[in-house]
Amino acid sequence: MSVRIHHTAIYVTDLPRAEEFYARHFGFKRYKTFNAGQPNEFCMMESEQGGGMLELFHRPQSAGDTAPQPPIGFNHICFLVDDVDAYYERLKDEVKFHIPPRDADVFRIAFFKDHDGVVVELLQERK
Repeated sequence: MSVRIHHTAIYVTDLPRAEEFYARHFGFKRYKTFNAGQPNEFCMMESEQGGGMLELFHRPQSAGDTAPQPPIGFNHICFLVDDVDAYYERLKDEVKFHIPPRDADVFRIAFFKDHDGVVVELLQERK
């Protein structure tokens, strides 16, 4: 089975500012936008030097929020695998998947938390 880190995802308070920062300082460029124009819009950025990908999730923080917001910073780590369903079968008795394998756009994905509560995404590019 093949596996490599695909991307890291972080929550940010200002999506355009974060996108510009990572583009200017680290050579990332927008690869794909998800939920464009919606409050839960996020983007995937690709390294121009082949150093992986970064997802930026917009999470505005305000003093008037009644629902708890995820903290700004780390969201999850993602591993690119050749078969999400095979990894699901391999791991399902050891960890609890909060999102079992499913299709999402051009990917097949699944999410679980490791033994320390770190959110892990498994990602398979569908051909």
